[in-house]
Amino acid sequence: MDRFESIRPYTDQEAREALQRMAKDSHIDNILSYVMPGADSSQFRDLLCSLSGVYDFQMKVMYGVVRSIIEKTTDGVFYEGVEELKKGKTHVIVSNHRDIVLDPAILQKILADNDVHTTQICVGDNLISSQFIEDICRTNGMVKVVRGGTPREKFFNSTLLSEYLRSRVASNECSVWIAQRNGRTKDGADATEQGLMKMFQMSGSGDFYEDFKELNILPLSISYQFEPCDFL
Repeated sequence: MDRFESIRPYTDQEAREALQRMAKDSHIDNILSYVMPGADSSQFRDLLCSLSGVYDFQMKVMYGVVRSIIEKTTDGVFYEGVEELKKGKTHVIVSNHRDIVLDPAILQKILADNDVHTTQICVGDNLISSQFIEDICRTNGMVKVVRGGTPREKFFNSTLLSEYLRSRVASNECSVWIAQRNGRTKDGADATEQGLMKMFQMSGSGDFYEDFKELNILPLSISYQFEPCDFL
């Protein structure tokens, strides 16, 4: 059995099944009207049904969506340090948090533009409000972060997530993006939650230095000219 099945991204086979469901969903028309105005709905649905899996969906759909949002709402995106991701290592990318969707989405576009494979993305299950949203997220490389529950359930879920992250990064399979705290900062004071560091350690061997070294933690700092949470 796949012990990570409940939290990992879809496999390509699961993604193809999810894409079939997405193609039939009525929400597609509303989404298209914003991100791809004028696009033919039936052609887009046919495109979804033709995709081979997660990476195909990211490159042929999500890349264009993010590019459209950047072109419509910004004067440009500027970045540096991407060479750190070109050295053949995978990382746990620990990022400050400003926008629920755009923080990791813009990172994926930057990676694709620099011929670096996209990362998996940790997303809180509180944002997964329907099967349609779950299909979009898990077909886009989402790792589900399960929140809530009893103390026993929280401990189990934290351990499972810790083991999953370590299994992907230590084996050099892929990098994973995760926010440094639960929720977006409301005062601009970015500080990593102590609980996140404890979660990383839960899957380790007990050697503090070696356990963190194995995760290849790479910090990422994001800023927007207009902060989404300024009014809070």
